[in-house]
Formats: sequence, C-alpha cells, structure tokens
Amino acid sequence: MRTDWTDKELAELIKTELAWAGFVEPAQLGVAVTNAIATVFGAVAGVEEKYIALEAARSVYGVRDVVSEIEVEVAHADQRSDAELEAIIGDVFKWHALVPEKDLRVQVHDGRVTLYGEVRTRYQRDEAERATRYLVGVRGVK
Repeated sequence: MRTDWTDKELAELIKTELAWAGFVEPAQLGVAVTNAIATVFGAVAGVEEKYIALEAARSVYGVRDVVSEIEVEVAHADQRSDAELEAIIGDVFKWHALVPEKDLRVQVHDGRVTLYGEVRTRYQRDEAERATRYLVGVRGVK
C-alpha cells in the first residue's frame, strides 16, 4: 500500500471519504492538510455529523492526526436552553446503566456540555460522553 501521499493528495482522499460517509454533506466542510495533519473546518447541523466527519478523516490511511474546526449550528427548532439540556442530561445519566451519574456533574453553556467528576474507568467516561453528544440541542461535549 502506498505510504508517500502528499498533503494535497491526502486532502482529496479525505474529501472523497467525507462524500462516502453519506451522513455529512461534503460541500459544508473544507479540508486542509499540513505534514499529514488534517484540519476539517466548516459548519454542520448536528454533533453526530461532526463526529462522523472526524472519523471519516481519521480513517484515511496516511493521516497522522485530525484537528476539528467544525462548528455545530443547531436548527432553531432543535435549540434547548442550557438549563433544559442540563436537566435532560441528568435524566439520561439516571437511566443509563453504564454511566455512574452520582459521580458526574454537568455544566452547559451555549449548548456546549462540560462533564466534571471522576469515574473508575475510561469506558465510563467515554460512555458518558456518548450518552450526551447525540442529544438534540447539544453543540459539543468536553
């Protein structure tokens, strides 16, 4: 398998992969590659599209890393207040068997969720993020 892709070739391969991802509209996103590190930029309608685009870029052989400059623009009908999102996330954690809700705190600002606390395993941390990032109105999770 070829390993000597130029940055320009990698950018084109990423754009092709974005088109194949199907869930992401490639015209919404741009790609820049420097030293095999890809930056994906633009705007998408939901967090799920952002993560799909980043995974598509990471999947291209020869890409060393991916930087996200993707903005999530939640449709007006899908917008929730920060307090409403905090309450929804709290409820999701209460009902999620793999997320230790008593060990986590949630803060939301402008639709961006920050999770605080300590969990016993990386899996629990990842599951808390997954349970949060696809909720309607969420613009990002850290």
